Amino acid sequence: MLLVVSLAATGGCREAATGATVLRLATTQSGERMREPFRAALRAFEAAHPGVRVEHLESDDDVYQKMGLVTLFVGGSPPDIYFQWGGYQVRKWAAAGYALDLTGEFPSSERARYLPVCWPSATGWDGRIYLWPDTASLTTVFWYRRSVFERLGLRPPPTWPGFLALCGRLKQAGMNPLAVGNRELWGGGNFAAYLIAQHAGTETYNRVLDLEPGTCLDDPRFVAGLEIAADLVRRGFLNQGVSGVGTDEARALLLQRRAGMHPIGDWLVTDAGEADAGDLDAFLLPHLPGQAGVDRTLLALSTGYMIYRRTPHPDLARALLRHLTSDAVQRDWARHGHVSALRAAAPGPDAPPGQRRMSEFLRTAAATALAPDVGFNLEVSDAFLDAASLVLGGRAAAAAALSGAEQQVAALRRARK
Repeated sequence: MLLVVSLAATGGCREAATGATVLRLATTQSGERMREPFRAALRAFEAAHPGVRVEHLESDDDVYQKMGLVTLFVGGSPPDIYFQWGGYQVRKWAAAGYALDLTGEFPSSERARYLPVCWPSATGWDGRIYLWPDTASLTTVFWYRRSVFERLGLRPPPTWPGFLALCGRLKQAGMNPLAVGNRELWGGGNFAAYLIAQHAGTETYNRVLDLEPGTCLDDPRFVAGLEIAADLVRRGFLNQGVSGVGTDEARALLLQRRAGMHPIGDWLVTDAGEADAGDLDAFLLPHLPGQAGVDRTLLALSTGYMIYRRTPHPDLARALLRHLTSDAVQRDWARHGHVSALRAAAPGPDAPPGQRRMSEFLRTAAATALAPDVGFNLEVSDAFLDAASLVLGGRAAAAAALSGAEQQVAALRRARK
């Protein structure tokens, strides 16, 4: 990361000496299928703007979120534009003064170009828009290989008893029914949150994780939702050593046909190679016993770009984001697995089935909530993810784990009061 910061600083100086304008763009790493299309879009922008060079600073997701982006700002060479996950991170960076207000870029006619699920995660605490949406991202769905389900005569289940029966059939076939990687905490934690959001309802889910007065993390509805995950563990439907398995390793279990399903986000189809992408499909949570929420609840948000409030090139930064979110660019990216936030870039009939499925889920969502790892205060997120990890690892009951999480956030509750 120090090397990246150094390159950003020295690269900018070299270009300044030649009179060129450098526009710094910081992002996470693109999926395998999106890497070249993304670079091609940047080259097209440079060709249309002679004398402008886009300096693309890329880093791994975890590095970027935990230290990479902060290091760029602290290192004295802040990017003009930076990738961000919608939700809490947008609110936090905007409140800290690092984001340009983009509300004027999105009158009602422009907002109508985007899927409605984008906007709740694109605003700050003041209700203004600070995130320029690029991707409509689904955090957790159940991925499976079509060829495996066809060989075993299986279909996505409409009910929870049917889901349990499906897991049983996969186990009998010698496979892990569910591949869950939770070494990084967010993979399994988001899976647990998906169960809770649909079981408790998104209103309760949001109020509890926002620490609203009168709520607690060991709310009985949260406990009941997390207990569903605990039941899957007791039945032996998750892979061994969930807490020591990374998200990449869990994905490999699915792709290698050693697991029947993998609960993870839409990026799975983007990261997969061409052959695997054509065999991947997905389904949503079936109706859960005793659920208070609605079916077709999604953990979803918009990811996109924020513009540094003090960038010396605000007009160029806006121009680059208009280019990247143009119908033409987004349609091209959709051919490579990109799940676009724009209506006009819905995947066509030749797109991989999994990509078309993501678009269908986003268009027909009945309710949406943000994943805990990006949607809420990080102290609350950490407490919840720790509790989920204890349950998925078989080390604590749901009630005890969430009671411990409530104790973790007690100081934060007192500070808010």
